Amino acid sequence: MTGIPRLSPNLIGEHYEQPLEGLFRDGIPASVLRAFAPLYQALPSVQTAVSASRDCYYWRANPHKCVDEDVKTVTSFMQASEASFRLCPQESANLLKCHATEPVRAIFFCRDEEWEWRTCLMDKTGVRFWPYANAPRYARFSNGGQTEDFHIEDRHFYTHFAMQKRKVTSQALRDREMEIVQFRRNWRPDGTDATSLAHPKATLRPANMPKGVI
Repeated sequence: MTGIPRLSPNLIGEHYEQPLEGLFRDGIPASVLRAFAPLYQALPSVQTAVSASRDCYYWRANPHKCVDEDVKTVTSFMQASEASFRLCPQESANLLKCHATEPVRAIFFCRDEEWEWRTCLMDKTGVRFWPYANAPRYARFSNGGQTEDFHIEDRHFYTHFAMQKRKVTSQALRDREMEIVQFRRNWRPDGTDATSLAHPKATLRPANMPKGVI
């Protein structure tokens, strides 16, 4: 029988029959995902796996056809989380405990723990974190701007202010046009040309002002 090849349920289930290994073989808690978010953003391999899963969901439009990408993504998250605990167990435990204790205000209250955790991972592996909490979207990974003509760490470099600049320019032109319209009736009495943009002279003299002053 010819036609479009379909994915059998048994083939899909094979991925789930393989037991996962590691500390997070039963799943990664939400507190760990929140605490280790800077690490996930700093690892290009994890971001590549996430992008592959997202692209698969977009192009194939069928979750059952993206099992390979999803398994690779989950595995990369598990490996990154386990590597953090293997390399820096005390710092990772302190950061996780702080996030579990203050989940809402962890960004503010867990800065010391996060800095110690980042420093430990940077000393052990040389991984480079972003200098702020969230990595800017569509920003490329770099070596800290050592070979760049500009600072990629500037999160406003890739921000486009085209619409704002256009609005400001249009408003400035409108203001100038209104200014010209307001002064136009004073050009001819002053003896200037109709195309002159010089600022007009005063046409009204204050009360009790001598005529020779203005």
